[in-house]
Order: sequence, then structure tokens, then C-alpha cells
Amino acid sequence: NSWGLGYQFTADYQRTSDNVMASENKYDLSTDISWNITEKQSFTLGAKAVFINFSDSITEEQNLNIYALNPKYSYTNGRFLAEAGVYFGSGNGTFIFPDIHLEYGLLEDQVIAYAGSSGSIQGQGFSLLTERNPYFINTMDSLYTLEEWRLYAGAKGRYQKLTYALNLAYQNFTNLAFFTPAIEDSRVFSAIYEDGNTFDISLSLQYPITEKLTTSLLLNKKFISLDSLAEPIHTPTFTIDLRT
Repeated sequence: NSWGLGYQFTADYQRTSDNVMASENKYDLSTDISWNITEKQSFTLGAKAVFINFSDSITEEQNLNIYALNPKYSYTNGRFLAEAGVYFGSGNGTFIFPDIHLEYGLLEDQVIAYAGSSGSIQGQGFSLLTERNPYFINTMDSLYTLEEWRLYAGAKGRYQKLTYALNLAYQNFTNLAFFTPAIEDSRVFSAIYEDGNTFDISLSLQYPITEKLTTSLLLNKKFISLDSLAEPIHTPTFTIDLRT
């Protein structure tokens, strides 16, 4: 800490299986290192390694290794914040995404404008797909990585007790899984992997009714364009989330 250094190391193991001899072992190793160069400048480095092994009684054993590295430099000066970095990812292929975030307080904390870009890569193994859809069957002749690159802009702030955030985002994705009823049994689902892009508009509001009671509202509208599929199967394009 005397050098302004901070670190965190994480190791995670997950096993997923079903009753027809499908199983997956997933090992996730990650580290995050931060360095406060000065009061206004800092540097962070995130690194991750994911190892996935899947097997069942029908297909051959599948393995997928994912590596990611994310160095980032940050500078802040009162109302202004700038972060610039690069996201390196390797899975089914190698990908490089710009990791940028700019933020400026137009009216102190009442109106803060921001914009940026980000990217990520993750393995779409048996554990992730069954988490998204518990009725997914193990039709996995290959393991795919999901690559996403996102451009966003918006405004956030506070008006009296009301906190708000308005966000616009364009996202390009590769190998996103969509679920469709299996041919042999419509009660379960198989996965179709598709490339495409989305344009999102979201608005979030939060208001403290009392000191111990807060209500929040999230509205989200998606416009999805796909390379092959006529429509995003079983994927909602408009959501409302109201919580108290």
C-alpha cells in the first residue's frame, strides 16, 4: 500500500452435469492489479484464464481455453474522467477491443455525460447455456466463445432525491446462442449460434421513498439484427423491471 498498489487473485472451479451422462469441468483463474500513480492517475491490469472440459456419451470430449488481458490507464481531474486501455482475448480466435471511457460533469452531479467502448470474450460451455436455459439439452459437438464489442453514450445524474441514467449502446456480437425447441422433443431446447448486432436504449430511475425504502425502475428496448435468423428466437426485445 505504501506504493499505492492493490491486488486480488481469484480461483474458481465449477462442475455441471445432467442425468444423461453429460458433464463439464470449468476452471477460472483471474487477477486484478491496481496502481495509484498519483492522486489523479492510476493504472489497472486485469488478466483471466478459463479452461473448460465437456464430455457426454455421444460426442467426443471437447476442450476450450480462453485467455484475456486488460491493461487500462485512468486520469481524473475534478469533473473530468478519462480511461483508456485495450482488451486482448483469445479463444476460438484472437480478438482486440478498445477499452475507453470518457466522463464529464456538465452540471456537477446533476448532469454527467459519458461515452466509451468495451469488449469481452467468454466461453459458452454447458454451465453457461444451462444457466440461461435450464431445459437446454447437451447437443454440443463444439464449444464456442462469445465475442462482444460495445459502443455506448449517455447521461446520468441526480435531481434532488431522484437518480437517473439514460444509456444508448450499439453492440456487435459473434456466436451468441439462441434457443429453439429440439426436433425430437419440443419440451427441451437446443442452441443455434448466430452473429449480429443490437442497438439498446435504456432508462433507469431510483428514488428513496423513505430512509429505509427505495424504489427503482428500469426500461430497456432492444433492436436486434441477425445475419441468418429471421428473428431473435425466445429473446425479449422490451423489458420493464420495477423493484421496491
